[in-house]
Amino acid sequence: MEFFNIVFDGDFDDVDIIAVPNEIALKMEQLGQEFLYWLPSAKEEDYWTIINGKTCLVAETTGFINWLNVFYCKGVEKAYVEETHKKYNPLYRIIDF
Repeated sequence: MEFFNIVFDGDFDDVDIIAVPNEIALKMEQLGQEFLYWLPSAKEEDYWTIINGKTCLVAETTGFINWLNVFYCKGVEKAYVEETHKKYNPLYRIIDF
């Protein structure tokens, strides 16, 4: 497994740390962009929220992990959230949302 910082809006003081299987680790930056491209087509309520009475898409860590596990983690190992709301860890690469 390889670990990554999930960074939202450039906030390096509040990142989530995820672990992904080694077989997809090399293409995680690309998969992060594919997730954002796929997101508007999501039918599942897990990817939507209501803000001020309007339904909006949510690009968040749990949804990204669910998407990875459905579409890319076909083996025994699954991606998972290791920690949430942590400071950026320079030992791990970044996936920027």
